[in-house]
Amino acid sequence: MLAESIGVRCLGKTEQHVVDIVEAKAVAAWGEAHAIAETVHRFRPPPDGSVPALVLGGDADMFLPASAFDETAEFWRAEKHILKGGPHALMGDSRYWRSSAEIILEWLTRLQSSSSDR
Repeated sequence: MLAESIGVRCLGKTEQHVVDIVEAKAVAAWGEAHAIAETVHRFRPPPDGSVPALVLGGDADMFLPASAFDETAEFWRAEKHILKGGPHALMGDSRYWRSSAEIILEWLTRLQSSSSDR
């Protein structure tokens, strides 16, 4: 069965029932992501790029396309890092949390250094 092949146990439900549930959850998540994006884009970054920002994502994100990271980084004039194979929840993933944290720490350290140089 499809559901079991992707690691979902049906627990007495039909495969179509499981597919319907997964699709409904995906639609809800997409709606939430869209609402968040609209809220964020109501704010405008200063035209001089004086607000430091970091965009960190994974190229295996099942919720956000790569273009979302590109657009966000461009909008906020942010540094962007994309982790190869990285999922949507990088910091919660046992394989990616450390590399994500290292990128964030390196960025914060450079940010602190550049602000102390001023």
